[in-house]
Amino acid sequence: MSKYYIIIAYDGTEVIDTTLEAEERIATMEHLERRHKRECERKKNEHYRFAKNPLYRLGIVLLETGNYMI
Repeated sequence: MSKYYIIIAYDGTEVIDTTLEAEERIATMEHLERRHKRECERKKNEHYRFAKNPLYRLGIVLLETGNYMI
């Protein structure tokens, strides 16, 4: 009995994969999805942290305008 994987694409198309490399491709796809989710969460947290800190916003304004003293 051979293994097969049914892959549902983003547009709803179903693809049946019966090749030997299918399991490896599925694992790679899952890994990439997890990595994308992690990166999105990291970017969201960085933005939130910087947006929450008023001194960071002040520093950005000062750097953009050039009104700062060293």
